[in-house]
Amino acid sequence: MHRTIEAIVHPDGRIEALEPIESRGPRRALITILDEAPQPVLESDAERLDAVLCAAGLLDRASDIPEDLVMLSDTERVVLAQRNTRGIPLSQIISEGREERF
Repeated sequence: MHRTIEAIVHPDGRIEALEPIESRGPRRALITILDEAPQPVLESDAERLDAVLCAAGLLDRASDIPEDLVMLSDTERVVLAQRNTRGIPLSQIISEGREERF
């Protein structure tokens, strides 16, 4: 049976498998070295999901959020909630809010 595993080849030539390798004894292996940097090893499903969402531009890290960002006040939240009861799509409410500021 053939199996492909991902590994990192370090500059000193050391090879580090990124998943467990089970073998009943010595086996012959072929190694293909790709001309690209390794992807970071993620510890959990949540980290993998975060990485996918960030790559797609759907999630911002806390470091990516502007420092001058101001949270909505309770009054602003109430106004938005009242506007949304009219069945207006959220994207339209956001666009209208931006137009009012400019």
